[in-house]
Amino acid sequence: MRLPAFIIALILLKSGPAVSAVPAWANSPIADEVFYHFMPIAWRDSDNDGGASGKRFGDFNGMTASLDYLQYLGVTSVWMNPIFPSPAYHGYQHGPADTVNPWFGTEAEFLNFVAQAKARGIKVYVDLVCYGISHNSVYFQSAYNNPSSPYDAWLSFTNSANTTYNGYTFTTWNGSNVGFINWDLRNPGAKQTVIDWSKKWLDPNGDGDPSDGIAGYRLDHVWVRYPTEPEGLGYNLDTFWTPWKDALKTVNPNVVTFVEQALWHLYGDEFLGVHDAAFMKPYETAARDSILHENAEQM
Repeated sequence: MRLPAFIIALILLKSGPAVSAVPAWANSPIADEVFYHFMPIAWRDSDNDGGASGKRFGDFNGMTASLDYLQYLGVTSVWMNPIFPSPAYHGYQHGPADTVNPWFGTEAEFLNFVAQAKARGIKVYVDLVCYGISHNSVYFQSAYNNPSSPYDAWLSFTNSANTTYNGYTFTTWNGSNVGFINWDLRNPGAKQTVIDWSKKWLDPNGDGDPSDGIAGYRLDHVWVRYPTEPEGLGYNLDTFWTPWKDALKTVNPNVVTFVEQALWHLYGDEFLGVHDAAFMKPYETAARDSILHENAEQM
């Protein structure tokens, strides 16, 4: 089995005063977890939906079928790439995060996966992008070239005609066209929408009992202070992530969030007043290079 880089590259630190002779990471709520990461599209396929083409999409039922194997390995937590609608094979630059990607199946099938994982003592974490939205969403399609759209102020357009914006487009290796625009999270409507999407999966049936929900999120491209002006578009640790996390705790006080910092030279401790863990990219790079060159000097 190839050891996921996540296992060796995550700082598991917890804010607060250090206990003498005990490393800070040992106090993290996920310090003892054994994580397994997979990309849903490339994991297990239950229905051979590629047919004669030989191409297959992994799916939620395939993920469920893999749980006995993961339990056998001793896995206690799984983290997967985004499960939301996206033209990108990897799932990032996704659309509304209250909806699952039909490539993988239905919401009921995903929730069955979560339930079956919990029955085996395996927690589920989902990757989430909070700073922008797909061009395929109603938000961009309504507001692009249309300043009168109700979503005009929700998105980071840079001219009065709504034809230029903070964001980007690209083509993936398999030819898919991907477009992405930044939210303006200073706008209360945009900010609350992202919060509500994030809360949904912690208590999917909304009955006040989070036992049927996921354990938390891996968060993509996180900043202490987003460098785009004005005001970081509201996508900052104090103006977005702190109230976001507080809102999630009203649904599940034990929700766990870990971040991929946007600046990979950082060690991640600056995020730990709000989040529970962060990747330690300098260590990950050193570990990779040490294996590649069979020289542990960088470690």
